[in-house]
Amino acid sequence: MEACATANHWARTLTGFGHKVRLIAPKFVSPYVKTQKNDMADAEAIMEAATRPTMRFVEIKRRTDVVGIFPNEAAMTASTILPIAVWRRCRTVRTPVAPWR
Repeated sequence: MEACATANHWARTLTGFGHKVRLIAPKFVSPYVKTQKNDMADAEAIMEAATRPTMRFVEIKRRTDVVGIFPNEAAMTASTILPIAVWRRCRTVRTPVAPWR
């Protein structure tokens, strides 16, 4: 898999399912792209690069390593995800509504 923005997350997830995941730095994949950049050409270049016996792979970053890159990630999570979760919880709770008198 080419090491991109979300590659470390997917690598950890797939490793948890028992797959063997190896990340390749984009600078090592780009010499193998033969045509214009699209998904099919990228996939072919990644496969070509991965089969090379001398290819160097990138270490999968742990969750704690990635969190340190974005110092406001905890604040963003609390300010954006929490209200959505509360809204969903309130939406599913059934409360009796008294008629107006």
